[in-house]
Amino acid sequence: MVREKASLGYLVDAFLAKNYDSEIIYLNDLNFRGCQSRFYCRTHESCVLKDDLTPIYNKVEKADKILLAMPVFYGSIPG
Repeated sequence: MVREKASLGYLVDAFLAKNYDSEIIYLNDLNFRGCQSRFYCRTHESCVLKDDLTPIYNKVEKADKILLAMPVFYGSIPG
């Protein structure tokens, strides 16, 4: 369950109220794997893995600013 309106959601909403052209992407809703160290990206302009992050890579590359927001659990970020 994604907690969009938990404390973090309210903080992100306050930041976005500044009228930035923005999009919120909840990584918890996506299906993806971490880097597999295949080094395909060193010789190509993409990752060999094709998952839910594939369309997001282009958005990140074109972004002027990126806000990363994550909750703090037991004194550290998740992951």
